[in-house]
Amino acid sequence: MAIMIKAGYGYVVPVIVGILLATFNCLFVGTCSILFRAPSFIISLAFTKGVLQLIYGKFEFLGTKRFFNIIPLLFIISIAGYLIIHFILKYMKLGRRAFAIGSNPQASYLSGIPINLNKLIFFIINGLLVGAAATLLLSRIGAAQPSTGSGIELQAIGAVVIGGTPMTGGKGKIIGTFFGVLLTGIISNALNMLQVNAYFQDVAIGALILVSLAVSAFSQR
Repeated sequence: MAIMIKAGYGYVVPVIVGILLATFNCLFVGTCSILFRAPSFIISLAFTKGVLQLIYGKFEFLGTKRFFNIIPLLFIISIAGYLIIHFILKYMKLGRRAFAIGSNPQASYLSGIPINLNKLIFFIINGLLVGAAATLLLSRIGAAQPSTGSGIELQAIGAVVIGGTPMTGGKGKIIGTFFGVLLTGIISNALNMLQVNAYFQDVAIGALILVSLAVSAFSQR
């Protein structure tokens, strides 16, 4: 995406291509995960190569736009993403199947749910969201490099766990994830303002995740 913007292809085409590539990558990861019966998280670590691309001043309108000079456009887009996922999980058959597969894949298979097909659909949706998030992040910082999103995947997992979704799957609410993201963001910003060492910040977030896992484990007993 950054390479195309830097080469002068405008904004629309690079964004579409970037989102499609992210979707394809997630679909490929999901396919490999199903074929090799390996955790998708491990397979996704293979996609870590690239080069630095700077596009300062060329793609900033998404990252800098504010409504009424107060509300960032990034926040509004993220809220729209939460609402879309909430609608899918609560009101669509696909959402009910996601909970069923996460809770008990064998029972879901015996009830006639195509497990692998639905998993691929989940990966496609994930790819669309990853592509959209990458577009927003690129617009915000004005540069693209392999290490740009390093550690974000762990922050995402931590926010979901803090929001009350168990690692075993099968249940969870998008509102919990929203507040999990909000809490981790507040803690991270507070630690930055206090000039706490970055390594200790990771320790603090890790401790919060451990506490959330403990609470989740005890609540299921």
